[in-house]
Amino acid sequence: MNQLKFQYYKVAFISIKRSALNGSYNNAKPILLLSILDEIENGSIKDNVIYYSQELQETYNKNANKYSKTNSTPLLYPYYYLHSDGFYHLEGTQKELKLVKTPSAKYLQENVKYARLDNALWDLLQDSESRQALREVIIKHFLT
Repeated sequence: MNQLKFQYYKVAFISIKRSALNGSYNNAKPILLLSILDEIENGSIKDNVIYYSQELQETYNKNANKYSKTNSTPLLYPYYYLHSDGFYHLEGTQKELKLVKTPSAKYLQENVKYARLDNALWDLLQDSESRQALREVIIKHFLT
């Protein structure tokens, strides 16, 4: 495990911006990150290409049920809004992706080809020890 890269992304993960309502934070983005880690682990995500897919939806729903008592946030919101945290990027169907304030499923289908992670983060996540350590960071910081 590359410790410098690991520390950088550990800080990036715990610095994720989350929305708050009535004093409690929405954990949809951390749950999406866990889902991406699970999909890499089980081989569903083989390349640095994260599709807005039924398979990702199922993994996200499973993690939301496991880690959140109140999370009914549809996948499309963290899938879209995680791009604002700097290490997750949306690739558009057009040369220039026109970002919107509130995405819809139709917007994602028509404008977003896929999401991807920083190449350095993707490389780090190819190591199972690094994946597990970042999974523990997310769970400890956001979900317990």
